[in-house]
Amino acid sequence: MAATRTHAQLFNSHGFAVMSAAEEYNMSYEDSVCETFKEVLAECESCGMRKPPILLKCRQLIKVGGHNSMRGDIWRVFLGISETKTRTNFDYKGNVAELGERLNKCGLTESTCDANIRRISALLDGQYLPLSEEDIKWLRNARQIMLDIGRTFPTHRLYIGETKEKISLLRVLMMYAKFNTSVGYCQGMAYIAALLLMHMTNEEDVFWSILTIFDSEKYLARFYDRKLSRMQTCGGIFSLLLKDRQTKLAQHLDSLSIHPLMYITSWFMCLFTTLPCWDTVLTICDLIFLEGG
Repeated sequence: MAATRTHAQLFNSHGFAVMSAAEEYNMSYEDSVCETFKEVLAECESCGMRKPPILLKCRQLIKVGGHNSMRGDIWRVFLGISETKTRTNFDYKGNVAELGERLNKCGLTESTCDANIRRISALLDGQYLPLSEEDIKWLRNARQIMLDIGRTFPTHRLYIGETKEKISLLRVLMMYAKFNTSVGYCQGMAYIAALLLMHMTNEEDVFWSILTIFDSEKYLARFYDRKLSRMQTCGGIFSLLLKDRQTKLAQHLDSLSIHPLMYITSWFMCLFTTLPCWDTVLTICDLIFLEGG
């Protein structure tokens, strides 16, 4: 696909800024597979995702490609967010409204701008209002989320400047931190939420998606707890696999004192969104959302 020019800036077909059209090297597929995928998704919703024939069809279609235009719909079904929403007692819209009111009371706006970050720092320094422990925790979360959003895909057209997508990203991450107070917000979450926002037009769908991903044992539950317990386990498993499948490479890295956790942590906790080839990233996400991590 050719790169497109927007506001004198060149972007590739995934929305990332490039220096020249020559840098656009993603796999080009037509969306001819979409009609077939729609039929399979209808089967998924009526019969469930666990039937082997349906899983096989989904794997085959992912391998073929050509479904980028409907990835948001595919991920919604794969993740089962309708089920998550049904069994979870959380009023997203009501809590977003409360967030706006709380920000306003603190002299803040629904924005990730530097002025908001400076204001929060001043509040935490006690320059304006007396704060409770809960207020301090909430403001620290808000400041960290705002800082991280500014560092999340800074060359993607949806996140250049102060955009509505950045505001949506702020809301969904603040809502997750409110929903799961034991985890709150952790670096790496912003990348996954931002990835979902690239493909889902409904902000609330993104919230239910990250809730499913971060809290389900099928996906990334316990990757973000204080001890990073599951991350440690996965690091050990990866180390054993590396020694078994790539013995010389494992020995070489070991001789340099490079432990797998030094490089796989960002892969797993950011769901591979730090990899350079975006077609590969999207295919990995397709498979993880279909079958689990």
